[in-house]
Amino acid sequence: MSTNQKRALEAAEQLVRNHMASYDPSHDFLHVNRVRKTALRLAQRVQEEQPDVSLDIFVVELAALFHDLFDAKYSKGDDRSLLDAFFQEHAEAISKDNVLDIMKIVENVSYSKEVKRIAGGLQTPWHESCVELHCVQDADKLDAMGAVGIMRCSAYSAVVNRPLYATTAEGEIDPGCSIEHYHSKLLKLQGMLRTKEGRRLGEERHQFMLLFLDQVNNESI
Repeated sequence: MSTNQKRALEAAEQLVRNHMASYDPSHDFLHVNRVRKTALRLAQRVQEEQPDVSLDIFVVELAALFHDLFDAKYSKGDDRSLLDAFFQEHAEAISKDNVLDIMKIVENVSYSKEVKRIAGGLQTPWHESCVELHCVQDADKLDAMGAVGIMRCSAYSAVVNRPLYATTAEGEIDPGCSIEHYHSKLLKLQGMLRTKEGRRLGEERHQFMLLFLDQVNNESI
């Protein structure tokens, strides 16, 4: 990696830190940094196990850093102009092709968008083959699973004033409570992981969530 690329990564980190300083703990910079580290781990494992696969680590890291900037729950409306200015400032380090790849990944990481694409038959060969996308997607999904995922789910529930656990008059799980989010989304993530290492990590985290839900059920009155 060149000196200019290292400087660009440092600047990208600072940009994201500043932009997300007021975000709640479920989607703060610490989340982004975990996704960044996990995405790099997944990418490095792909390179070790499949040396013939073309993969750009620099693109993976920048896409991971920027992956939540366009999140509709938190977007301030100036996110794209921020990135445009960033890419212009670091044009020597980040090629136009890099920019196109990074932006395409950032715009396609979202779980909800992925589900809609699959349901609508809109997955393209690029969605199925882009290893950089898969590394960032898997890293983001993994951070929604396991112990950290449980903490993040509870943190977001507090922010939006969502009950942690509630049942209907018929004794079913209330669709508006936090626990329902596990059944409607979090428990489905394991089956959507793309990389071999991501699936390995996801198995343990998935099992931990099942144990957690069993304990919640045991403690419910």
